Amino acid sequence: MVKKMVRTATAALAMTSMFAMTAFAADPAPWNTNNGETEVPGDAWVVEPTVEVELPGDLAFGINPLRLQVDDGTETGTKAQIVSSDYVVTNYSNIPVVVNAKTKMEVATNVDIVSTPTYGANSNELDASTTAGNKAIWLVQLYPTADATFTDGVTKLTTTALADKATTAGAGKILSATDAEVNFMLDAFDGETLAATNVSGFQFAGAVDPNAAFAEGDVKVKTVFKLTTLSENQKADYEKATDIDASVHETVVKAK
Repeated sequence: MVKKMVRTATAALAMTSMFAMTAFAADPAPWNTNNGETEVPGDAWVVEPTVEVELPGDLAFGINPLRLQVDDGTETGTKAQIVSSDYVVTNYSNIPVVVNAKTKMEVATNVDIVSTPTYGANSNELDASTTAGNKAIWLVQLYPTADATFTDGVTKLTTTALADKATTAGAGKILSATDAEVNFMLDAFDGETLAATNVSGFQFAGAVDPNAAFAEGDVKVKTVFKLTTLSENQKADYEKATDIDASVHETVVKAK
């Protein structure tokens, strides 16, 4: 009986202490009173950009050793040995972007990639490979040298064609089995009308041995594109002299 009474007394003491603490705990004064306090929570919300950059779907091009006419019959002058489309990169984002492009060639074992071309004195045609049975090709990636144009919704890059017997890339880079790298700095799209600074890209040009019999699969190219978003202030980091060529349109192509 004594033990039971002790336990009862202990429980009663605990209850008394709890009520005592509750009674003496001061609630904060209402906010709209002197020394009133309140707590207001807040979560950060994020402004998400719209990022949409359109790349060329295919980099296929033609090899035309004997300079045959390959268009609709309106082409004039010397026919190109490299038949290329415009490979356009378009920024539809509401922020500026930099598109890094690394392009390299992949060729068959009987194809020689020429780095410094030489030509026939009178023909202006690329000399044959010094390796018997091999085919020679000199391929260049050309970049815009002026504003792009827009006709009926089609973007047309403005590039400078290679001169006859060219030995340097001009406004571009010579392609090889290792990466040729360039950055395209593209302005934010206003959401309505494309501007010249929203687009860039490249074409292929060059020369091949006119007597070589190229086959499908002999020459391939591959470009790896990497996208980097920018703030408007970060554009200044890319607006610098290009290391490609002084004639490259500086508001469109920015070299790394």
